[in-house]
Amino acid sequence: MDMYARSPAVLSHARDLLLSTPATASHVRIYDSNSVTSGSFNHKEFFNSSATDLGSVVLHSKKLSSTSDYLIENFASYPVGTVCVADEQTSGRGRGSNQWVSPLGSLAFSFTRSNTLAATDIPLLQYISTLAVVKAIETICAATACSSVANFVKLNIRIKWPNDIYHQSTKIGGVLCRAIYEEEAFKIVIGIGLNLDNQSPTICLNDVVQRVSKGAHSDECVGGYSSADIRKITREGLIAKTFEHYEALERDLTSRGFSELKHEYIKYWMHDSMQLSVVDDQPDAPALVKIAGLTDVGLLLAVDQYGSVFELHPDGNSLDMMSGMIRKKI
Repeated sequence: MDMYARSPAVLSHARDLLLSTPATASHVRIYDSNSVTSGSFNHKEFFNSSATDLGSVVLHSKKLSSTSDYLIENFASYPVGTVCVADEQTSGRGRGSNQWVSPLGSLAFSFTRSNTLAATDIPLLQYISTLAVVKAIETICAATACSSVANFVKLNIRIKWPNDIYHQSTKIGGVLCRAIYEEEAFKIVIGIGLNLDNQSPTICLNDVVQRVSKGAHSDECVGGYSSADIRKITREGLIAKTFEHYEALERDLTSRGFSELKHEYIKYWMHDSMQLSVVDDQPDAPALVKIAGLTDVGLLLAVDQYGSVFELHPDGNSLDMMSGMIRKKI
């Protein structure tokens, strides 16, 4: 494991914390921000792309079982806000006992937070984390040379409630939040996986971006650029932009609550007017309802053919959160 810090002051603090846990420190190589990159993750590019407190300490490993597991197990060894990046993740986590495959070329990272949100609000961190990734993709695409790529709608990157990222009907990423309550605060690890450059097991984001950019007409390009000039989205740039959006969204969640953020989340989701088959609290024949929005605690709102409004709860059995929903009348 390699450790980098944004500044000498951050490095000094991070080193002191790390050395207080010798068992962890024995497996970590410490570098300052001016060190030559020792691996495939360019910490200088990342630090130059980001001005957030989040990510001031970077951990990088060529291969790791799980970035989230590592940070959960070693939470006290690093400053809050540390990000852990792995080139390859062998046992990435998904919902329940599901695994997320993270081969070479994928983006796999986790970061730590600590806050005093109410326990009922902690699950909302997965909503704003997922939203932060999608908004980061949008921001990077908007800064490219061709308007066809800047038109985020053409990429068709959407959120599947509550924490999956899709291109059309194919999942390309997801978010997992884990929290431990200790000393009157939640210690939180947020893990994010995204198919960025890996063409298997499904498709990857950069292939989608390149395909859209190559479909642009020459008169859609500005500033003398062509589709060949479209650069790939890098891990360093995408993590940096994700952190910018996450910090802003976390501030809003803490100060204003999710009621103000849910409309922005809905803007990027794939469920407008989607119909679902659901059951009642006391199971009856499945009924069709139409998704109409979100509650202030992040549950799905739906209406039936008679105009009655319901909130939908996962049944807790399916790995697909949209399957087997149970409706409760409001």
